[in-house]
Amino acid sequence: MMTGKVAKTLLPHYIVPLHQKIEAEPHEAVEEEVFCRRLGLRRMGADEAEAIRGRLQDDYDQMDRWIKTGQVAHEYPLGAIQQMQIKFQTPPSLVFFKLDEYVDCTLLDRAYAWLVQNQGQLRSVPVQGEPCVCWKEYAFPSGRPPKLSLIDVSGLDPSGPFMDMLQDVVENTRYAGEHILYQMVVLKRNLREHYVIGVLHHVLCDRVTTEVIERQLVSCYRNLLQDQAPPLEEVKPFAAYVHQIQRGPQAIAEQELIPAFELETFQRSKRDILRRLAHRTSDEALLFNVNIPAKEHSLGAALSVYAKGLQTYLGTNHLPLLFLYDGRRYEDASYYNTIGEFIDFVPLLIDAGWKQEETIRSVRTRLDLLKDHNINFMHLLTDPACRGSWDRIKELVQFGEQYEHLDLFMFNYLGNSTKGLSQQNVYDDTVVKQPNPLPIYSLFNCIAASHADGFMFSMRCSYKIDVEEVRAAFHEAACAEYQGESLPN
Repeated sequence: MMTGKVAKTLLPHYIVPLHQKIEAEPHEAVEEEVFCRRLGLRRMGADEAEAIRGRLQDDYDQMDRWIKTGQVAHEYPLGAIQQMQIKFQTPPSLVFFKLDEYVDCTLLDRAYAWLVQNQGQLRSVPVQGEPCVCWKEYAFPSGRPPKLSLIDVSGLDPSGPFMDMLQDVVENTRYAGEHILYQMVVLKRNLREHYVIGVLHHVLCDRVTTEVIERQLVSCYRNLLQDQAPPLEEVKPFAAYVHQIQRGPQAIAEQELIPAFELETFQRSKRDILRRLAHRTSDEALLFNVNIPAKEHSLGAALSVYAKGLQTYLGTNHLPLLFLYDGRRYEDASYYNTIGEFIDFVPLLIDAGWKQEETIRSVRTRLDLLKDHNINFMHLLTDPACRGSWDRIKELVQFGEQYEHLDLFMFNYLGNSTKGLSQQNVYDDTVVKQPNPLPIYSLFNCIAASHADGFMFSMRCSYKIDVEEVRAAFHEAACAEYQGESLPN
């Protein structure tokens, strides 16, 4: 009756017997654990949580076997950044979004099957080839596809052992061998509160991929709810992107590319900083946040504060920065609807003395060169086929034999990834110490995101630094950047 007669937007979260009616004052705030107890929800035990973990593993194995029942459609090399990610066994990426509605799981399963059918990376497994790891992409199998893994905790209080288990799965899953590199799960909290969770190897996922999965899965599901055909979107194969960057730079020579990116100054600055900090390397990595109040939320503003903060702390004007670029357009081809990792590490020399307008103009000019001339730096610097013609660029950018100097400074701008939040509920001033996860010495690896009141810089550093001095330097830089403006408190 509820499914057919009640508007889905009005469906309740919980239904309880009248004798369990909750007596509460209007607008009373209740802690989730207390609320669950009032509803009579039982907390899941550790044995039940482990049983769900086992079922998730069984569902993953079933999906992996099903994909491999298809015929092998293509074999081609991993992209340049993917080769590095596979080598380092990097932590997984997370796709996470909420469906606040009654969900027709049969139609959601059909939408998921459509997504797998349209995205070759979801039908691919890595295989060891010569001289590098390759993708083996299977055609969409003819047999009935497995369903999405459904975790139904609608009758339970999911806090405690269950959430500990789920967090462990999300953070510590590692995919290895010739198997699919992802799993998709639906968590049902109650009648209308559902969460779609994807745990993907980083080789499948960048910022745009998380948006593609949510947009395409939800769009197809909405169409099916209305008895309409799945949406029509052009999805270029990931293999086409790999072949695109393997063509190498077009209509530009090495001797033109070097001054365009100021790579000789880039190298001198990098060597100077490495020499100054050689005695400060550490086996531990520090993870910490720096919160900066700001009125303007943009790439230019975030990058300008980052550069000036490091100038204040390190006393250096020229930053040999690796800029994480969502490289999804090359020449006339674009890949914005395709799942996969398209990231490129672009060497940018940033002058901390520039005004914000100069900084963003310099960045955009050089990113336009990448698009216009089909340049992917990771491919140039790591693919054996690029030996000879681009050796001078390899010397100047200087990744190191095992990528140990890859991200001395690295900057990744996520935009407004904390929309609707303010610094009070996103900021954590904890400093986490952990063994350096990779053979890479990060000085200031920065992921920047904006929120309602400013910017959040999430830093990783495997050098010995004073975190509070860094935070103070960034605040000083922000004050100088926004001198004369009234900043949020």
